[in-house]
Amino acid sequence: MTEMTAPPLDEPTDYSIQRRLDGPPRVLIVDDEDDFLELTAELLRRAGYEVECARFAGEAVARAVRNPPDVILLDILLPGCDGLEILDILRNEPETASVPVLACTALGQRDSGSLLPHAGFDGLVVKPIDWPELARTLRDTIAT
Repeated sequence: MTEMTAPPLDEPTDYSIQRRLDGPPRVLIVDDEDDFLELTAELLRRAGYEVECARFAGEAVARAVRNPPDVILLDILLPGCDGLEILDILRNEPETASVPVLACTALGQRDSGSLLPHAGFDGLVVKPIDWPELARTLRDTIAT
């Protein structure tokens, strides 16, 4: 398992986002690695996001359809049903068809970024996470 470390909390960061009038932006993180989920969720919450987590395909789709998030961080390699299959399901549900979905994976590293839009993803977040880059990507994705 890749060790994940977050920046020290006493260091200045640019992760915060401006709150929307109807509440904080909502992010659904779909990943089967508990450490990744917990760390990413905690950092996003501290930055002002409302965060939900899902570990499996059915759980991810149910959460997204029930309460569509502003953006989904979706791992590609998941047990039972991969991220591409989940993306296809989400794109075919009226409630989630237009929700931006970012592939969140170590597969292919940054070079695979140009292939992801063809699969239907709206962007790429590479593991291990570059926290300032994630903050920019989320802000840019939610703003569009």
